[in-house]
Amino acid sequence: MNKLMKSFCIGILALSVSFLLLANSSSAQSITLSLGSGQGKPGETVSLSLNLSDSNSAASFQLTIEYDASVLENPTAVRGSSLISADKNLYTNTPGDGILRLVAVGVNNNTIPSGQVATINFSVKSDAPLGTTQLVLDELVASDADGNNLTITGNGGSIEVVSGLKVYLLLAAACIVASLLVIAKKRRKNL
Repeated sequence: MNKLMKSFCIGILALSVSFLLLANSSSAQSITLSLGSGQGKPGETVSLSLNLSDSNSAASFQLTIEYDASVLENPTAVRGSSLISADKNLYTNTPGDGILRLVAVGVNNNTIPSGQVATINFSVKSDAPLGTTQLVLDELVASDADGNNLTITGNGGSIEVVSGLKVYLLLAAACIVASLLVIAKKRRKNL
């Protein structure tokens, strides 16, 4: 009976430890930063939304956005409504070609709510080739108000470089149709 009781106690202890580990791992906060996608013509500026989701405890974060410097240039970032409501600042720098670093921090313990944390702007180079260029989120770090690291994932975006030629072709086609209608109307008058 003593062996049976000992085995039972070990089983209960192992089950208790398993529940504790499961409870601790499920309470760990995981947040996501997602960058939107857009399109623009060479010479235009494209604005993309950077959104934070699943955030109940993030008080600060940092990330880099990697982009193709042969397609895009002059990256900038503006604070979004979630950073404004949490009274956080947004700092940026470009430590190298094709890299935009963002840091969102404040001198308070406010958490950053889910929502738009920034608008990211890129200028499409005037000689950019047509097609889609990827924007990769990397070096993501987030912490709570006590400075504890949070699990953070990132979803990159993209910018499609499009030609303004389609608009010109549509305008040219409309002009041709209008001219043909005027010619047809004049011919009917002359008959």
